[in-house]
Amino acid sequence: MPRRLSTTLALLAPAACASIALAQPAGQPTGAELERVPTKPAKPAEPDAPAGQGGNGLAFDLKAWTEHVFRADVHDSQADVAITRFGGQFGISGPIGERWRWNVEAAAEASWYDFSRLSSLVGVDDPVEDVLQITLTPSLLYRHSDSLSFLAGGIIQFSGEPDADVSDTATYGGFFGSRWKISDSFSLQLGAAVKTRLEENVRFFPAIGFQWQINERVMLATEGAGLRLSADLNPQWTFFLEGGYALR
Repeated sequence: MPRRLSTTLALLAPAACASIALAQPAGQPTGAELERVPTKPAKPAEPDAPAGQGGNGLAFDLKAWTEHVFRADVHDSQADVAITRFGGQFGISGPIGERWRWNVEAAAEASWYDFSRLSSLVGVDDPVEDVLQITLTPSLLYRHSDSLSFLAGGIIQFSGEPDADVSDTATYGGFFGSRWKISDSFSLQLGAAVKTRLEENVRFFPAIGFQWQINERVMLATEGAGLRLSADLNPQWTFFLEGGYALR
């Protein structure tokens, strides 16, 4: 990817984000993700398979989100920028025997950058305008017992301007996590993720989370550096709200 993309993005501060979506699992409700890397990561998953958990058949998960970063100053300059993003994700999972479950998630996100006062932005003659990010996240879930499970997977991500070379936009990573069910309604999650970055050092993400089943329909769980509140509308549909911070 052209160097100007990495240079510009490195100047931007972390952005607050929130999303709202509908999911349609064929099995039980979805769990949370370990980390979005960078976001909407690219996101590694929690030990509960993102596209459904348990059950004996295939499960599906569909998400859509939008995000707007209001105009903010670019570091060490008088320039400022506003960012608008739209994205979607599709996931599918299925069983392998009695203890294993596979999961694959594919996500795409488009970002539009609106810069102003560019004359003060030293070293960046032609900043980015449109950026496309595509993320593929395969994973395997192993249920050791009713109270303990493990999850491991990989991350393949392409992020850059539409006309950039694919080889210049690719980053890779992996993650591992475990889930300990303390009671019928509460569980703890521990894990970590590692991911390469464009023209930057490899990043390591430790993660500690929880999942609280408030009642039969409502669940509160950590979602990366944020929270997710979900409610089962019926056996086929789940409605959820989530919010948190994402490092870009």
